[in-house]
Amino acid sequence: MQFGRFEIFQLSDGLFELGKHFMHELGGEESLPKIGRRRLVVAINPVLLRTEDAVILCDTGLGTKHKEQPCILPNGRGASGGVLQQLQSLGVAPEDVTHVILTHLHYDHAGGLTCLDREGNLIPAFPNARVFVQNEEWEAAQKALYQNTKAYKSENWGIYQDSPKLHLLDGDDEILPGVKVIKTNGHTAGHEVILVDGGDGQRAGIFGDIIPTPGHFNPGLRMKFDFNPEVSQQWRKRLIVRALEENWLLFFYHAPVVRAGYGYRRQGETVKVKKANLPELEPPPAAQGSHTNSAQKFKI
Repeated sequence: MQFGRFEIFQLSDGLFELGKHFMHELGGEESLPKIGRRRLVVAINPVLLRTEDAVILCDTGLGTKHKEQPCILPNGRGASGGVLQQLQSLGVAPEDVTHVILTHLHYDHAGGLTCLDREGNLIPAFPNARVFVQNEEWEAAQKALYQNTKAYKSENWGIYQDSPKLHLLDGDDEILPGVKVIKTNGHTAGHEVILVDGGDGQRAGIFGDIIPTPGHFNPGLRMKFDFNPEVSQQWRKRLIVRALEENWLLFFYHAPVVRAGYGYRRQGETVKVKKANLPELEPPPAAQGSHTNSAQKFKI
């Protein structure tokens, strides 16, 4: 869809299952489809921004390494869908992506940054893209490797260690005109959110895991899973207030049904989200809003 100076698209890297006990710690589980009593369906929804001069991918999804698939796309659409094939449907080759902005380095957000070639070697999935992440997040990810933290996997970003393509940020920054990152910390030590200013009064918020679903668009919510729940809660309040005041288009990275929308105040401090009707891409996002066996099982 046209969004001021940008074309903006919400991609899908499919669905995966999450233990309900885990999501209970995060809150917001009422907005997620359920499989039986103990599993929830969670989506992965990166965002693509496009101008005449730049192609910007905001988070990369899980990628294809976990399927042991090479990053060379099959002829035609193929069967598995995912970010690379949805980019292909938009006429975007991996080499066309100029910027990758990572809200943080957990593997469901950074897994698609690298992929396997035909010989099984790790290579950049977007070889011409500059990669932007907070320096504090990068350092936290290195430390996490020694603590056996499963959410961080060096195979997703380790090859960028000495790459001139890697840009480590120290706080808020403007990546391109109209594309700004704000360092929030909270969910991780160096989490950031992405704000988009279309230049015509339209604004969008890409929240990463500070506000991962519409059920988390709640200023009073405190999520135990966060690295620093208090900081996350403070930032959630600030972002929600601003989003309501400026009528942001909201993008939710883990929402399988209402993946994007506009916030509104219902009663007093209660806020809700009205679904935005964005164009669907080909291949379509897998099993939107349904209880399906197509959801992949990951231990997260």
